[in-house]
Amino acid sequence: MLTVRRRSFANSHQHNVNVTHSFAKLATEVKANRNRLQSKQYERKLSQLREEDFDYANEGDDESHSDYGSVKSHLDDDTKENNPPTPKKGSTSPPITRSGSKKRGPEYNGPLPGLLPNHKGSVLLFLDRVYGIDSQDMLFHFLEQSFLPDLRAATMMDSPRALESDTALALNRYLCNAVLPLLTNHSHFFADAEHHAALLDATLHTVYRMNRLKSLTKNQRDAVSDFLVAITRELPPGMMIKLLRKVIVDIQQMSDMNVLVPLRLMTLHYERCNKYYGSGNQYGVATEVEKRLSMLLFYAIFDSLGSRPYDPDLFGKALPCLTAIGSAISPDYTLTSGGDDTTKLKEIVDDSGWVPKTVDVSRVDLPRDLQSMTEAFAEHFHDSWASRKIEKGWVHGDLYSRQNLTHPRLKPYSQLKEFEKSFYKDRCAECLKALLAWNYTFELTDRDAADRAASARTPSGTTIQNFAPKPVDLSSMTLEKDMVSAGEKMAEHSHLIWAKKVWNDLNTKGGFLPTTLVPWDLLTDFERRKDRFRATEILKFVQYHGYHVE
Repeated sequence: MLTVRRRSFANSHQHNVNVTHSFAKLATEVKANRNRLQSKQYERKLSQLREEDFDYANEGDDESHSDYGSVKSHLDDDTKENNPPTPKKGSTSPPITRSGSKKRGPEYNGPLPGLLPNHKGSVLLFLDRVYGIDSQDMLFHFLEQSFLPDLRAATMMDSPRALESDTALALNRYLCNAVLPLLTNHSHFFADAEHHAALLDATLHTVYRMNRLKSLTKNQRDAVSDFLVAITRELPPGMMIKLLRKVIVDIQQMSDMNVLVPLRLMTLHYERCNKYYGSGNQYGVATEVEKRLSMLLFYAIFDSLGSRPYDPDLFGKALPCLTAIGSAISPDYTLTSGGDDTTKLKEIVDDSGWVPKTVDVSRVDLPRDLQSMTEAFAEHFHDSWASRKIEKGWVHGDLYSRQNLTHPRLKPYSQLKEFEKSFYKDRCAECLKALLAWNYTFELTDRDAADRAASARTPSGTTIQNFAPKPVDLSSMTLEKDMVSAGEKMAEHSHLIWAKKVWNDLNTKGGFLPTTLVPWDLLTDFERRKDRFRATEILKFVQYHGYHVE
């Protein structure tokens, strides 16, 4: 009778919903606590507003579009800046510390106690064995809210010191003994999941990056390999393009530590999708880019094998991969010289880890018309943010408060402090300068549109009392094809600028590692939304004023 009751309860819809959220809430409890603590800390003591805080201090806000407006800009010049204590090397965010820390006290703002990796492993084991994961939505909820942040943390903690870090090693054990086997066993949920393509793409590349971890044991690396094989078996071949580029670069290194996994992965992929690269299958026919990358991979493996001494194990893995690629590609296909993809064979991967690098815009000057555009966009974007805030019930107040819905910057753009105006303008200018550095051109093709835009601009008020934001309505505009690709590059570059600032601060001042301090292709659509929204809004604003970008 007890068994029947338990099964009936576990199969009920409401119970499944509760179970879906329970583990994710446990896994993210530390982050939520830290966000609440930081909110109080900002309201009490903050003497200066650093740009990186200005950019991302509102990650927990309800604003779903822009990261400009939710920053707490009330300053108290009589207080000193409160810098959090520097954690030990190898720590990550959310921090994992022992609950019995003696440092904790009423004024302690350091790492909070949370679930250790072995605790999370026990919770996950209980969840899987007692209740099970019986829906795609449940698995993807766990993946996005708990598993993916931990997978990222493992890649971010990789360093020569990781072999001596109990936290890093415990995290590796938890991921490779509990998380990855569970995902492998439920890999059938990855099929027919086009609406979760960005999440699957981020997971695929994050786990592939784990293959480079120096602290993994052989069994743990096998778990990584098994998961990669399982997920790629369910994904359409078109989602493998970015992974093919990474494998081409890795094959050059031909390190015994990290090359066996991609060789196995590519062998099984080309054996499964043999017809896709030839006459076609249910996924269609491979594009010219996919065929070209396949040939580049073939040559990379062949050349790398020829440049090193004979190794029976390595050759035993590489030759089946060459055979699978050769069987998939049509015999009459010829790789022509030239093209951007050939440069991938010359790239060198830095084993020390990812370091964000931005395009050099130090010698790029904006023309006078684009400088005026930057000033106009800054006011527009402030009004756009303010209008959304006001629609949600926010009002002006001397102090930022989520409880009272008050914000000190809900006022006309002209009344903002100079550094606040500069922040808006700098974010726009750095995007436009990046486009110029990439050899994009701005051409005024519609002077009538420019005149209409100038005459249609209406003031939003001169005082706090009569402030009524009137941003330009760009919601119905669509970008031209060339500008869409430019917008994606701008969004990625904005992420790199933020990451570089955080990286430099971590090296000089220490602090916590944000979970988004990873390459652009490891982020989910939800995490990219702010950079994409800003980039798209800039290009729409430029297009609205009659300019064409190409």
